[in-house]
Amino acid sequence: MGAEGFEIFEVGPCEDAYTMVYLIGQRFSNKIKSRLASDLILQDQLLPFAQTTESQPLIQSLTENHRSKFPRLWDELVGTADGSGVPVLEIMLINFRKEILPFIPKTVQSMLLKPVSREIKFRPIPPATISLSDGGTEFNVHVKVHDENSLTTQRKATTLPKGSKEDVLSLLGDTDESTYPIYMTGPTLCTVCTAVIDLNEQTLSILEGNPKNREISHIFSTCSEDFKMPLQKLKV
Repeated sequence: MGAEGFEIFEVGPCEDAYTMVYLIGQRFSNKIKSRLASDLILQDQLLPFAQTTESQPLIQSLTENHRSKFPRLWDELVGTADGSGVPVLEIMLINFRKEILPFIPKTVQSMLLKPVSREIKFRPIPPATISLSDGGTEFNVHVKVHDENSLTTQRKATTLPKGSKEDVLSLLGDTDESTYPIYMTGPTLCTVCTAVIDLNEQTLSILEGNPKNREISHIFSTCSEDFKMPLQKLKV
């Protein structure tokens, strides 16, 4: 790992999703444990709620539905917990927080106003629909959003051009909105990095800092044999 760069951890090819994320969880166990311990919403709201009788039908329903409808994603969740040595419940709660928080009594939800020092989120391109046309091929990304953060970034994104990769990078680096900018620098939410998959060039690029600056820290070829996994193992 360089002085300023992200650590690269190579894993795979693996037999299944569980094995892959188990190894990732094992390697980054300390960071995962630190992340969970510092999440005030998890510690002060979700975990106490999960210990109540009222929460059990909801948690059981979420578990059964995701295990049956999205078995590969559920295996990734369990593999992360097993590999990092943390309870599956904590990994589950932090992933399903938006589904669970509305069921917590409002007197407890008021604690949401308490600031969180850092929250790592994987955020899709904000607009509900983005169409890119490049080389005669058009791609559409559809995202359902409901929270104010996502709705604000969605509204902002609809006003920005997105006809090329450069336009999308500028969009993802936009900081004009004072409360919920697309590119976040704190204090409650931070954009850690941006990943760009270029289907024409067959590359995966990781950009640190604001993506509008186009400073690529790592680039991978998606056409290399080491990068690819058999198609049947990518199905959900």
